[in-house]
Amino acid sequence: MFSAELWEKFNQLGYKFTRQAPRMKFYDNGQALAEVDFFLENGMYAMPVEIKTELSIADVDEHIQRIEKIRRYMDAHNDNRKLVGAVAGGIVSESVLNYAQRKGFFVILQTGDSVAIATIPVKAALL
Repeated sequence: MFSAELWEKFNQLGYKFTRQAPRMKFYDNGQALAEVDFFLENGMYAMPVEIKTELSIADVDEHIQRIEKIRRYMDAHNDNRKLVGAVAGGIVSESVLNYAQRKGFFVILQTGDSVAIATIPVKAALL
């Protein structure tokens, strides 16, 4: 469900992702570093997306730690693309939405048969 919708929604925002992968895993010397539910990328941006049935503040905090690990992995592999974080949830309370946006994340909301990106904060964080 999220696959085609995410691709389309972020391309409408100008990201023009060229590759997408579900359940992307990052390894270093055979050791698992991080796994994301969905990963969108192109030559300029990489977007790890965490998807939860009911998104919580703890989920947002865990995704921040996950993105930090992915950033270190990318830096170690001379991958200088900008990381743009996103979280998604079937249920997202207003307080969690605000918290995630303050942390610089795009927030993807379930809207019945589709998904929508919540009103974008003035400054989306590039990690």
